[in-house]
Amino acid sequence: MDASTFESVIDIPGWLGSLLNTAIPIVIVLILLCYFHYRAGTSYGFVSRLYTLLAGRSDYHDGTLEDYWKKHKDLERFNAVFNFKAKSLQDAHRLINWFDEYDLDHKRFARLKSWFDVEKLEIREATRTQVFILFLLGVTLVAPTVIFTDAALKNAALIKFNDETRWLWLGHDQAYSVTYNPIRDRSKDWRLTKQNCGKETFDAESVASATGLKAKTITSICDSFTNATDDEYINGVIEGQTLFLAPALPLAYWVLISFAGVFRRLSVIGTTVYLVEKKRIKTEANEQSSSSNARNTEPSQETSEVAS
Repeated sequence: MDASTFESVIDIPGWLGSLLNTAIPIVIVLILLCYFHYRAGTSYGFVSRLYTLLAGRSDYHDGTLEDYWKKHKDLERFNAVFNFKAKSLQDAHRLINWFDEYDLDHKRFARLKSWFDVEKLEIREATRTQVFILFLLGVTLVAPTVIFTDAALKNAALIKFNDETRWLWLGHDQAYSVTYNPIRDRSKDWRLTKQNCGKETFDAESVASATGLKAKTITSICDSFTNATDDEYINGVIEGQTLFLAPALPLAYWVLISFAGVFRRLSVIGTTVYLVEKKRIKTEANEQSSSSNARNTEPSQETSEVAS
């Protein structure tokens, strides 16, 4: 069987596959840098360490610049550790005092990300309609994400023989049906292994009837398990299928963004209720304290009147 016997879903030259393998670590490093920048709000710390590594000095000679740098370094560390977006040390101080005043759990507000305005100490409004739309988007994108990711990482070639209508997975020692429907009739799934082909009782016609493929296709599959040329071609197709990561990664990103948005908005709704309740408790405590102080002053006023 040669390459013209079947068609693959994708194929790329070897040099491009090597280039992709080299680019993956670089992309991972860039993603980590972007995450740190997003978490801290700035990249001052990273740039400072890079400058120190190249120039060999981290502090400033000028006292004013040194004090300015320390303030921003403290602010960047505060934002990175506690996951807030304070723009100044004053904002950070006011935020801490606000937490203490109403006895608030800072972790609940840190999870809100951009939905919590540190400067105004306000929570943006989120609706259940937004939650539903994002959930629907995430569910819709799950299926193509799973398919593309599976094709990119599976150690089998996704091919279709030219005289067949069905696609199948062809590996080095087994072939099996393409199955992504979770509610499919699993009795129609099939798997043909190298061991099956080597049995004396093996009958291509009966296997073809069970799989829905043609007998000559079954024979070609069995031949591919022992043919060096076919094995090399299958390796090339498997390597080429890594290109499916190109659509898989953005899709996975949007799936994560969608579900993260769902949980974020649910957290916003819950934290809004939590804040209202904490403020109510604080208001009632203040009113009770005022009433108690007022009652405590009444006897002293009466005593003064009697004395006069």
